[in-house]
Order: sequence, then structure tokens, then C-alpha cells
Amino acid sequence: MKKLLLSVENVVLLGMGLYMILLVRGDDYALFLNPKFRWLTLSAGAGLAVLALVSLFRRTDGIDFSRTAAFVVMGGLFFLSGTDFSGKESADPFNLAEEELGEGSHVDRDGLLYLKLNTATLYYLLLEKPEEIMDVPVVLRGVLKKTPLLDARGRSALLRVNMVCCIADAMAMGVMVTGDESANIGDGRWVRVYGKMKALEDPVRIRERITVDGIPSTVIHENAVLVADALEPTGRPRFPYLYVLPGDDRFDY
Repeated sequence: MKKLLLSVENVVLLGMGLYMILLVRGDDYALFLNPKFRWLTLSAGAGLAVLALVSLFRRTDGIDFSRTAAFVVMGGLFFLSGTDFSGKESADPFNLAEEELGEGSHVDRDGLLYLKLNTATLYYLLLEKPEEIMDVPVVLRGVLKKTPLLDARGRSALLRVNMVCCIADAMAMGVMVTGDESANIGDGRWVRVYGKMKALEDPVRIRERITVDGIPSTVIHENAVLVADALEPTGRPRFPYLYVLPGDDRFDY
């Protein structure tokens, strides 16, 4: 019995270690933690695997059912946390392929160059250096969210989740957007927006609860609105969240 319980504990430890190692190798890692922590997760997974192998040779003087039960429960929660029971084949419910805009910091549309930005960068620019971004042609992509308050003003919210460390500190950040096309696009769609930021003489105080991908924390800039030249549906990006990674330009737009 002692050997059986010890084997169960070792299997759980080894399974968690291998799971962490495999998670680091896939894109799904970015849905849990900032990719810059891959090395840390890999180290922890390798450490658990080594502990499991070393513990095969340790001796035990007694039977501790509660400890083994704790291992099993912890392992079960560990694996269930990364399991999707929704049955969806794609994270994009509208099944649109992601469309890339090519390399470079700008996009040429109808003879006008649009600066590629993400919603978090735009939000901080509006807070810290609004004079540098007002009336500048920009192109962004994000989730279009609608609320009764914004609908009444002919606006929507353009949001994207920004993650500093892990899913626990994730926050959807973005701006208000207005344009004729938004009325024909449903709530929760991924869209690409070309336009310019305009200051509001009468800022909007948004107190409605807005969630993106189940993330409850949301901040929307209330003193300006993105006036869309064009607003079109697009696919969910391969990396839907935003991160700060030195030398990695995948999240600049």
C-alpha cells in the first residue's frame, strides 16, 4: 500500500511537470501567462519532473492518505484549469481567418498612411501625450463591444486584453469608436478600424460592466473617440492578448 500511494504521488508530480513543459512549447501558454515567463515555467516543470524521479528512491515509514489525496486533488485542478469543455473547434466564433497587414509600422489605404497601434498603447498615449496622437491616422484591431449607453451616443468600445504578468492581472483596454459600419457589426466581433482620434468636449463617464473573453476589468478612454474611416470584421489574432516583450513586434498592432 505504501508503494502504491508513493507511486500515485510520483505520477501526479511527473504529470504536472510534463504538462508545464508541454504548455511552454505551445501557443496556449500566452492565454495563461506573459510569454516572457516561459523560461520560469519550463524550469518549474523540469524541477517537478526531477522531484518525481528522485522520490522513487526515497523511503517512507508510514501511510499518509491525506497527503496522497491532496496530491490527487491538486493534480486534478492543475489539469482541469487548462481544459476546454466548450466543444468549440476555434477560439473565433465567427470563423474568420486572421488577416495580416504585412511588415512595417504603417499601412497604405487609399493613399493615406495609417500608423499601426494596439489599443493599450493608444490608451496610454491619450493619457500621457494626447497632442501627439490626435488627428493622426491609425489602424487598430480589437473586440467591438456595445452597451446601451454607447449605443445611445452612436458609439462602441474597441478593446483588447492586456496582460502584464498572468491572467489574474489581465485587463481589457481601449477606446470608444464611432462609424457607420459599426451598426452592422455584432457585439463581440473582432474588427479592424482605420481612423483618427478626436477629442470630446463632453467626456463620457462609462460605468457599465464590459467584459472581454471573461476578463472583468476594463478601462476605456473617456475623453476622446476614434472616428472610423473604415471598420471591417477580421479574424481573432493568433495571439489575442497584448504583452510587453523586448524586441518582439507581434504585439505592436
